[in-house]
Amino acid sequence: HPLVLAKQLATLDALSGGRLILGVGAGWLEEEYRALGAPFAERGAATDEYLKAMRTLWTAERPRFAGKFVTFPEVLFAPRPRATLRVWVGGNSPRALRRAAELGDGWLPIWHAATGRGFTPPALRDKCAELERLRARAGRGGQGEVAALMPLAITDRASTHSPEPLVGAADAIVEMLRRYRDAGLGHVILTPYYGLPAALLPKSLEEVERLLAAFAGDIRPRL
Repeated sequence: HPLVLAKQLATLDALSGGRLILGVGAGWLEEEYRALGAPFAERGAATDEYLKAMRTLWTAERPRFAGKFVTFPEVLFAPRPRATLRVWVGGNSPRALRRAAELGDGWLPIWHAATGRGFTPPALRDKCAELERLRARAGRGGQGEVAALMPLAITDRASTHSPEPLVGAADAIVEMLRRYRDAGLGHVILTPYYGLPAALLPKSLEEVERLLAAFAGDIRPRL
């Protein structure tokens, strides 16, 4: 429920000193909605309305809201975020991009090379331009923040997928990230599991720690 979720998120924001970034998505697995007794066909409209309700709770002195999926009378809500709580809208679909432009502070597409999802740098540049146009149409300036969930594997074995994820030697990954940064990407969320072939998956937590240490020590300083 957005009242509960908004309270949890505002508390996390307070505990973290304002560092919280909320990532949201409408979901894609119908079985999950069925298990919750929620209408799968209306997930987009419900997501939009929940975001509007939570924004109201975080910003209004005496918040109230009346919608199709959630309604609450005037309530007292605390703690309110000291600054605007940043919301990144996830998803690769055109509707997700519109939601990011209209209701989010950033866009967070998923990178999944194994299924061919993701964007080449030129395609990402086009998406960023579209995002900026949609934000302007909604009366919001600028492109907003753009992040990406991207697989990471530092290896001598080059990526065989297109668009390529962050797979290859350190020098190649640096060059990939530079191209994506120039195309409009501002943030990267690294995953050593999602979207990688089985041969490149780490076998232990120690391997993950070494991978991230290598990224932090050898790749990040060159960006």
